[in-house]
Amino acid sequence: MSIEKQKNNVLRFEQKARFHYLKYQKLADRGNYIDALVALRAAAAKDPENTDYQMELAELYTELCCFDESNYIFFSLIAKEKGDPGDCVFGLGCNFFGLRDADKARECFTRYLEEFPEGMYTYEAQDFLDLMEYEEAEALEDDVPPGAYDIAEEGKDLLDQGEYEQAIRVLSTALQKYPDLLFIKNNLALAYYCCGETEKSQELTREVLAAEPENLHATCNKILFENSLGPGESWEDCIAALDRLVPEELDEKVKLALTYCELMEDERAYRILQTVLEEMPYDARTLFLMGASAANTGRYAEAFDYFMDMIKIDPENTIALYYKNLVQEVCDGKRESVRILYAYQVPMEEIRRRMAFINASLQKGTEELQRLWREDEVFSSLLVWGLSLGELSVKRAVLDIIGNFADKKAEGILRRYLLRRSEPDLAKNDALLALRRMGASQPYIAYISGKITEIRVGMVEDAKTRLYPSSQKVLERIIEGADILNAREIMPFALEIFGRYISAQKHAPLMRNTNAWAAAILYICLPRLSAGGEWTMERVAEAMEAKPESVKRCVALLRKVFPAKDEEK
Repeated sequence: MSIEKQKNNVLRFEQKARFHYLKYQKLADRGNYIDALVALRAAAAKDPENTDYQMELAELYTELCCFDESNYIFFSLIAKEKGDPGDCVFGLGCNFFGLRDADKARECFTRYLEEFPEGMYTYEAQDFLDLMEYEEAEALEDDVPPGAYDIAEEGKDLLDQGEYEQAIRVLSTALQKYPDLLFIKNNLALAYYCCGETEKSQELTREVLAAEPENLHATCNKILFENSLGPGESWEDCIAALDRLVPEELDEKVKLALTYCELMEDERAYRILQTVLEEMPYDARTLFLMGASAANTGRYAEAFDYFMDMIKIDPENTIALYYKNLVQEVCDGKRESVRILYAYQVPMEEIRRRMAFINASLQKGTEELQRLWREDEVFSSLLVWGLSLGELSVKRAVLDIIGNFADKKAEGILRRYLLRRSEPDLAKNDALLALRRMGASQPYIAYISGKITEIRVGMVEDAKTRLYPSSQKVLERIIEGADILNAREIMPFALEIFGRYISAQKHAPLMRNTNAWAAAILYICLPRLSAGGEWTMERVAEAMEAKPESVKRCVALLRKVFPAKDEEK
């Protein structure tokens, strides 16, 4: 144990990794997983080469339902060929199961049974496979076609990202295929509402309630829509209708709680959120809503604890830090009271203050900026916070800034960002290019179009080959086009082909005909779809608003770079 003397003559005892690890074990044995995480993270930080600590940290993140962070650790260990490979594969399967990525979870558990038949998780892997088979059979009994939940979940993810128009496209296509599925109608109604198309949202809600008068999601939507449009039913009648609802499933409890939050019925929201927290005790958004509802009902000490739990789980969560400090001021008597909005973000005034701080910092010289990045935790944490803002342009700007630091810290942030399922694909593409520019080892593991995949990004090494604006527009149009063609799963391959074409050129190419280039790349990738043969070059050109002869010319240029057989590898 080393001792460091502070300027104020207070002695600080610098504990070694083993001390923190033993503390973690004691806390975990007591079921105190949040404080156990703090201790284990400290142990891993002090002994970063200890693979056992990393494995246990990944497993603890899984236990806390922090699946993205756990995946990051497991993938890192696999890339470095450290840790037990079987345990990593099983851990990834558990995470994908928690993320509702059934295909990838099944792939991991099947691989585990095939490659590690004597592994310690053999029975558990088989149990997971049996459970997924049972759930699929149960869905069929409920007349839910295979794949319907996946499409609905994709639309819901887009809703959560604020990508309302894309959500409408995905959910509208799903509704054409499955016109009787009410949960798709409910999400589509919400997407229309968020886009200001209130008549369509109300019509869909009426259809759901006509088919199922007690549908909780539709009832909540109806009240929210009517409340936002002006006088409808009396306030008392609306609240009474909500109070009569009896949520049974977790998603119903969450929906009812969010509706009460939206209507600022704080006490009712608080009570329902308590039942949600019992099932999701470590979920950041649930903890935030609990903290907000506790503060809004005068339970400030309790609110403080919820925000502290968020910080313990994610030390860089500056949203939780802001509200923790706010309720602390009330507890200390520096404020009489505070009201917290239920949107999971800091207030607009604080957003402006933070952006001003970041912009002022960026005006400093290169050396000072590098020093801030290395030494100023406030600066780096606020950059990471910038990725939580809804504006795509802000996300992309922040990713570019982080990428320019080009160190291990930046690489870790970018790799973690790629594993966030809810983040927009266009921003992830910027993260991929930033990693490639800094020379980070490939392949990169990313959630693209709702699917986890390995991506190899080709870029020209010459500094003069930074993408022209015209090439960047092609990249953006490719991502838009994947939605237009309802073929988002081919996007990883489209990005790879784009990168390979760029990397094959001596100089960065000018790609002035945006629509034609995007259409050509998508056309080459479409055979990967089961229905890819239905897409002729003419149909793709029409859908992408390009001339067929222009698309044909671009396809010919692409084919010169790599053989057609490469596309099918």
